[in-house]
Amino acid sequence: MGPIEITDQKFSKKNSIKYNLSILIGLDRFFYLIADAESNALFLKQVNLLSGEDRYKSLQNAIISEKNLQAVFQNVRICYTSKFFTFIPDDLMDYKETRAYLEQVCHLPDQLLAFREPVNALKLFNVYGVNDNDFHLINSYFPKAQQSHLMSALSKAYADLSKDKKGDQLFVNVQSSEMAMFLFRNGSLVFNNYFQFKDAKDFLYYVLLVFEQLSLNQEETHLFISGKILRKSQIYELLSMYVRNLDLIPIPEYYNLNQEFLDVDTHYFFDLFSMKLCES
Repeated sequence: MGPIEITDQKFSKKNSIKYNLSILIGLDRFFYLIADAESNALFLKQVNLLSGEDRYKSLQNAIISEKNLQAVFQNVRICYTSKFFTFIPDDLMDYKETRAYLEQVCHLPDQLLAFREPVNALKLFNVYGVNDNDFHLINSYFPKAQQSHLMSALSKAYADLSKDKKGDQLFVNVQSSEMAMFLFRNGSLVFNNYFQFKDAKDFLYYVLLVFEQLSLNQEETHLFISGKILRKSQIYELLSMYVRNLDLIPIPEYYNLNQEFLDVDTHYFFDLFSMKLCES
């Protein structure tokens, strides 16, 4: 899917002071959503980013060139998609050890800044890392923005979807060559992990590995897919051969989407939509 821009006819830049801005920053894409106080989605745009050493400059150019982002908003939320994160039970969280928690589960680059944020609905803290260049760049343009991590937003969104549901609900969010999995059992989070994959067979391997390791029933477990994947893709077709209850993530109820938004694959932007659940 290439660059996308969706505009509601009610959108007016002059009313930006009444709007809320959500920005999701990934490795290969930068996209943002503008919504009003009544949670009506008004404008959405995705901008693809360059990779490697050119990524920082392309991120900066995306921020500068987007005229909508030069406006003044009522609230601004920033979400990072860094792969460096871990969940800690809130009763075990030691604020002085924030970076140490990450160092126990992954090798941290020196230029990574460590943060923590509560996920109250799950009684957890998300401890995560952000590239210092990204962090300082974003703060220079949006100094008053609320900042968060994608896994916090997704965990809240998936918890909301699995609330009062019996049995196993497995959620997978896809970003380019990365996938995050969350398993909720009877409404409670029991598993979360993050994998990097090379192709469709690699993707299938990790999903089936989780089914095997957690003794999930391929006939009964409900698997929901969100993010950068299409129904008519090799990944989805392979999954459908092994998992009986397979669906794309449903449209979130916390935004009002007009027909312009519904005409695209809304699951593709579920991570962006889920940022709303990180409101202070």
